Parts: sequence; C-alpha cells; structure tokens
Amino acid sequence: MLSQSDVKNDYFGKPVELREGLEVIGYQEDEDGSGNRDDIIIDGTCVRNETGHSKHVKWLLKTNGKGIQYMSDIVANGIYSQLT
Repeated sequence: MLSQSDVKNDYFGKPVELREGLEVIGYQEDEDGSGNRDDIIIDGTCVRNETGHSKHVKWLLKTNGKGIQYMSDIVANGIYSQLT
C-alpha cells in the first residue's frame, strides 16, 4: 500500500503527485536486532489499486523484481548508488 490520496510526501517532505507508472523507491523506518535504524526499501512502480481489497487505498507500490531489501544490505552490496 502506498497512499490513500494522489499526493504523497517524499523522503525530504516534498509533495509528489502520484500517477500510474511513476517509478518509486518506497521506504519504511525499521530497526535491526540491536536497535540500530535499518530502513526497509522497496523499489517499484506506482499502480492504481484495482485489487478489490483495502478499497480506502488508492495507490499501491508494485515491486520491480528486486523485492524488499534492508538499507544495510543495499549499502553492503554497493548498490546504493543505483537507487539514487
């Protein structure tokens, strides 16, 4: 689930108008087992919610095949620069 409305703030608080096909890097704050911040990162595409489930959600984030990753793994594998 990405958003209930057509506008979502990005990581820096800047509003972004969502639309079908928009490439998005989503994140959710998380922690590792030691309590250190280790956000969950999802790289994908914005799609309209036409699933029939969670009807209050207008937009979904469809992963592009990289799946769900932790920021620490992205940095450790040297692929952070590919996401920016």
